[in-house]
Amino acid sequence: MSGTSFTSAVNDLLEPAGFTRAGRAIWNRTAGGYRDAISLQTIQSLGTVVNIYSVDLTSEAILDSCAPDQSGGLMYPVYERLGLLMGPYDRAWRRGRDRPSDLAAAIEKYALPFLDRMHDLVQLMGYLGTGARKWREFTEVVYLAITLHRLGETEQACKLLAHPPRRLEAGGRIKVAALRDYFGCSPLYPDP
Repeated sequence: MSGTSFTSAVNDLLEPAGFTRAGRAIWNRTAGGYRDAISLQTIQSLGTVVNIYSVDLTSEAILDSCAPDQSGGLMYPVYERLGLLMGPYDRAWRRGRDRPSDLAAAIEKYALPFLDRMHDLVQLMGYLGTGARKWREFTEVVYLAITLHRLGETEQACKLLAHPPRRLEAGGRIKVAALRDYFGCSPLYPDP
């Protein structure tokens, strides 16, 4: 890599891979029906961490068509840290200790293949399923339900959305009801 900073080393790697720099330390690409992003985040006491994001645009369009006024804030259901992909613990890169080329090499080895895996609906379903079943990550629940539906598992999608927690805000309840209607599920709250 010709760059001398983390940002320039990452830019040298990501531009040929179809990413466009969208800010000081964020790169985006839209290809094959997915929008991916990689960002560098500097944490003062820790160093630089790498965040990896992806969204399936077909699933996003389904959500937007079901609840167009309610789908804001659910941009990237896939969010991962490079250090966690490398395992077993998250890590940060520090100037003076780590070389920019090592950071770029880690992105090439771990982040780009991870994004490729997230472009497969079955792999995406597995990733989203790890946290979605407990409603802690509402975005993951919604996108897992849509992914299940797209894979022909509509009954499972309906079951997943069958019992939203009472603490779920009104916008979330609207999204859940709209998706259940789109999937053809029985209503959450049948008419009396």
